[in-house]
Amino acid sequence: KKMSSFQTSSSSFLPPVNQSWAHSTCSHASLARALKNKDVTAIEADIIMGQCTTTTTTTMTDNDENTKLLPIMAHPPSRSSDLNLNDFF
Repeated sequence: KKMSSFQTSSSSFLPPVNQSWAHSTCSHASLARALKNKDVTAIEADIIMGQCTTTTTTTMTDNDENTKLLPIMAHPPSRSSDLNLNDFF
């Protein structure tokens, strides 16, 4: 059976049919493990507004003046993480 030009050209960038996921990759340690694992083909993480435990940079404040919020990688109900969105990428 002949493949269409779309199938031929798109097959070079499509992920494997059988994915191996790293789930809840919401810390520096879990991201490092996922990136080192040659079997992992996809990484999943949650993004929430919360406190990053490793940075003082802020982009947003909550109603409480003392609470600094920014996009972090964390799975609810957690509201803090050592991995912010910028470091994830």
